[in-house]
Amino acid sequence: LVSQTWQKIKWEHQLQVYVPKGVKPTETIVLWNQGGKASPTSIAAGMDMAKKANAPVAFLYGIPNQPLLDGKREDALIAETFVRYLKSDDNSWPLLFPMVKSLTKAMDALQAFARQEWNFVVRFFVVAGGSKRGWTTWLTGGVDPRVKAIAPLVIDTLNMQAQLPHQLKSYGRYSEMIDDYVRRDLVPTPKTERAMKLWSMVDPWVYRDKLTMPTMIINGSNDPYWTVDALNLYWDDLKSPRWVEYIPNAG
Repeated sequence: LVSQTWQKIKWEHQLQVYVPKGVKPTETIVLWNQGGKASPTSIAAGMDMAKKANAPVAFLYGIPNQPLLDGKREDALIAETFVRYLKSDDNSWPLLFPMVKSLTKAMDALQAFARQEWNFVVRFFVVAGGSKRGWTTWLTGGVDPRVKAIAPLVIDTLNMQAQLPHQLKSYGRYSEMIDDYVRRDLVPTPKTERAMKLWSMVDPWVYRDKLTMPTMIINGSNDPYWTVDALNLYWDDLKSPRWVEYIPNAG
């Protein structure tokens, strides 16, 4: 799948559909997004997920395309795009936006695939992913009406303007896991109109009125990125039917 050309960079992805024996097409497909490329482990996970859901499951890889911008990856890459946005005021720079667009284009492709290969109409998607792919999951749910439900994993940081001061108060410093943002002077949030706009554009909490679909939040009890009680700063604000599961002794 070629999802887009972003900042003159063509984004390419593997997009695999897993349909174990005995599983029939359904009007809803589970769409899992992750980084990297397919491996025997991820293919086995996709097949197992499809068996348990009794529905086709699609894995979209390469979220985000990386390394980019002088070899940067993951949080260092996101931070770089945030800094470039602040310097340019070009709204297309924040990396979360092309990440979300990759998912919407994958949904287009999967609907076309189902019509062509199965002679079947796919209408909806359950979207899931972990960490910054969980962040992408939240934002995709806020912009695409085909998203029937979401399951964001280990992105326990909605309401960022409250989370960051709470983390500083709790730990006495910001978590070393977000040093990529601290080093680029993105945390604490600069007191500028442009910086406040940036965090409002990428914080799923801002889109909570649009996030009305069933939501399954999955967190690790030992996640070093966020405080153990981070959920308290946004749970009551969410509009969706929602559940939360904490995996014990998991990061």
